[in-house]
Amino acid sequence: MINQVNTSGFLASYGGSPRSGNSSGPINVQQDSLDFFLRRKEDLVFCLFSEIKAAMSRHVLEGYDVTQPVVDRVLYLLGGMVRYGIEHPREFLLMDQLALVPFIHERAKSDVPALVAALKQVLIDATQQHLLKAMPPGVILALISGAMDALVEAHMRQQIHLDQATIEQAMLACWDAIKR
Repeated sequence: MINQVNTSGFLASYGGSPRSGNSSGPINVQQDSLDFFLRRKEDLVFCLFSEIKAAMSRHVLEGYDVTQPVVDRVLYLLGGMVRYGIEHPREFLLMDQLALVPFIHERAKSDVPALVAALKQVLIDATQQHLLKAMPPGVILALISGAMDALVEAHMRQQIHLDQATIEQAMLACWDAIKR
């Protein structure tokens, strides 16, 4: 099957060349070639998503101490994620958007970054110590991640200013929302 693509740059960017000398006109591309290139683009996008998640994990987990009390660990992780969003707004927003893309969501299930593992573990510890409300873990994660995302986005739009004291107050409010 042959499709027409309205840019010769599509093939040129992958080392190919258009069949005609007119670079502004449509070119003929076989469907299997398109499928190959699109899969490669998905791989590149997923790689970018994974790299941002890994950078966020390194940033947030720097100085993280698993021997601290559960409350301190929860506040440390949440505050670190907010600070990462403030310091790296483009990456934060891109990661948030890419997490909703179906092929990324599906592929990311098997790729658990250290930050997610640490957050899950601290929530398990909090549950075992009967510190959390009786809610499914997914609901707890949705509550706290939604609050963090909203704070970072409001800060980016200059609707609020997040200094260290405000971040700490907001993270305490998140903790209050999930604790018994």
